[in-house]
Amino acid sequence: MSSIADMTNALDTDGNAIGITFSRTSPTTGTIAWTIPTGGAYDGLLVTASTSDINPSNYPTDSVKYNASLSLLTPADKLGSAQIVFAGYGDKTTNSIMISGLNPDSVYYISGHVISNVRTYYTMGVRAYPHIDGTEVFAGDMPKSYGPPENPTIGQNYFDENQKMVFFWDGSAWKPTVANTVISGMFDPIPPFPVPASPSSPSYPPGYPVAGDFFYNTQTKILKIWDGTKWNAAESVLGVPMYTKQDVGTTLIPTARANMIDILKKQLGYPVICVELTDDHWQIAINNALQELRRRVDSAYTKQYFFMQIQKYQDTYYLNDPSFGTDKIVDVLKIHRLNMMGLVNFAPDNIYAQQFLNHFYAPGVSYDLVSIHLIHQMSEIYSLLFAGEVAFNWRESTRELKIYKKFGAAEKVLIETSCEKTEQELLVDRWTQQWIQQWAEADAYMMLANIRGKFASLPGPGGGLQLNADSMRAEGQRLQEDCLRQVMDFEVGQNGPDNFFLPFVIG
Repeated sequence: MSSIADMTNALDTDGNAIGITFSRTSPTTGTIAWTIPTGGAYDGLLVTASTSDINPSNYPTDSVKYNASLSLLTPADKLGSAQIVFAGYGDKTTNSIMISGLNPDSVYYISGHVISNVRTYYTMGVRAYPHIDGTEVFAGDMPKSYGPPENPTIGQNYFDENQKMVFFWDGSAWKPTVANTVISGMFDPIPPFPVPASPSSPSYPPGYPVAGDFFYNTQTKILKIWDGTKWNAAESVLGVPMYTKQDVGTTLIPTARANMIDILKKQLGYPVICVELTDDHWQIAINNALQELRRRVDSAYTKQYFFMQIQKYQDTYYLNDPSFGTDKIVDVLKIHRLNMMGLVNFAPDNIYAQQFLNHFYAPGVSYDLVSIHLIHQMSEIYSLLFAGEVAFNWRESTRELKIYKKFGAAEKVLIETSCEKTEQELLVDRWTQQWIQQWAEADAYMMLANIRGKFASLPGPGGGLQLNADSMRAEGQRLQEDCLRQVMDFEVGQNGPDNFFLPFVIG
């Protein structure tokens, strides 16, 4: 039984370890590539393709051997509606295939299932697209390293931690690129593009794409980079919450956390008194305190502004570029148009915009402060009439900014955002350090109370030992209640995104 369990665990480990990508090479063909895990359970991969999301009806059955076809127009075994395009039994070296027979107007969902040498499968599979299964879906993360990776492939990209820039490999050298304002659409753009552009047929910059250009597919939720001939995935397939991402929620430097754990241990009496908590307990206490701070207090974030180029007829923007810091955005607060109240002379409102600007800002006309104030009041009405205020939705997990206005021409805007602070900054910040330490101490008391509360006393000389679980639980609750009071009394936050001004409370 233990050997079966070991095999199952090893299969699950290898199944989760692989990464699989899918990119179109033409309207009817595409390339599927995957990484081969280093574990011992991997003995090949079963790959399926479908026009709908993979679900339990598409999972393979253990012991069954399937037949595959690289063309979706050629009959092959199917799992539900998903056709098997590759079945590499005993094949530990193949890591990419070319499939054909694709419908140019369809989106394809690719899934890979690790095969063991006894023909058991990693049934859930790893997908070449984010999978919504009732939990939150997080955007991928661009590979990061100090210096270029070794043995690169054409189109490979990474974020250089030293230079704070994104580079891609063009086949002969690493070249800089940016993913700040990314073109987006429902289908990967394959030249030549339809002409002329319209709201249903997005406009692309002249010469797009060139090697190093990015594109965000709004159907598959994947950021891609053009290598000169095809699109490649530019980020990891599976993402993680922002507060666990390197250089977003953490720098991965353990010094500040280790210092706080040392303080907490000594506050509870260590090493004079035995404190029955392991390192995992201390990590949980710190994590819980940081989570509570980020959930309750605005001083866990900072306000920041970014310039962004609005593209003609594009309404979805992907903000996850580490070189510009947009990967740190937690919330978009407002989109500021840089032209006068949103009035432009190239849109359908140009007649009214021209009349307004000529009337109030005619040459030779002087204004006093009252006139300027009245004009400002009127400008708010004009902003509503001429869409000076841009309506939008922001989704942190997918990094998508959805704008509910079709811009008739490219326009630069300023976006006002709230950005993540790293845990290393929060653990030493004068406004948050003590609050985190106190909440973590409360958690430590509660965990000790649960440990010591198993027995009311322990046998020993002189009548035994009386344990203090009740008093520790009461102290933990008192500390947590005091932390919540500090939030209610504005001692640790709720004074604005940067905690720079005092609140004014009536009542």
